[in-house]
Amino acid sequence: MFEKTFAIKAILRALIPANYFVILYIAVYITSPYINKLMAMLSLKQNKRFILIIFLIFSVWPTIVDLIEEAVGHKLMGLSSIGMYGSQYGYSYINFLLMYCIGAFLKRYDFSSIDNKRLYVSFVLNNLLINIWSQINITTAWEYCNPLIVLETILVFLIFNKIKLQNEKINFLAKSVFSVFLLHFSFINKLNISYFVNSNLAVMILHMMFSCIGIYLVCFIFDIFYKKFENFIFKLKICRCSFLSENFTLLQDK
Repeated sequence: MFEKTFAIKAILRALIPANYFVILYIAVYITSPYINKLMAMLSLKQNKRFILIIFLIFSVWPTIVDLIEEAVGHKLMGLSSIGMYGSQYGYSYINFLLMYCIGAFLKRYDFSSIDNKRLYVSFVLNNLLINIWSQINITTAWEYCNPLIVLETILVFLIFNKIKLQNEKINFLAKSVFSVFLLHFSFINKLNISYFVNSNLAVMILHMMFSCIGIYLVCFIFDIFYKKFENFIFKLKICRCSFLSENFTLLQDK
């Protein structure tokens, strides 16, 4: 009886789509039309003020609270602006919504006038500050809600936004990136990373390269089969709906 119960629980756990990114992404996607309407009603000055306010409330303040908690050595329940139990390291709807609003602001207003040199220098300096911070406190340094991490995300977006690259092969391969994100955790634990990290530099780099390429290829193959299965299901559903619709029409005619 115990074995059956355990097996059923294991199967149920495997079937539950417990992926924080997917769930929060869907939540933001559902609410995004209303955020878009709100930001469309605001002037440039008001949008700037809005972004600054939510950045201070949902990025700067939660990080300060986390630093205070680290200094005093215990949780300060209810002090964070994210929730009762703190910032949750940025793995929250609030942080996703903050990043969406920043992204919507960047898209609405043209920032292409910022020269590449300034962007690259800012990126390097910001990354240097994050690494210095990580020497003091590695946890808060790499939290998704950390103001420096948010700023680095913005800089990376602006840098890549300036790259005008249209390549059919790259676009084809890029379609499987989300599948890589969903599946790569299943393979990482089997790569014995700790052993190769402690090897010499050349071995570590080779292991990293082959691991990345291998994981991508496996996930790419999974993605192809998934899309074929998905197309089959949709076609089957469309055919069934058409069949039912035709039968319903014939019944009405009779």
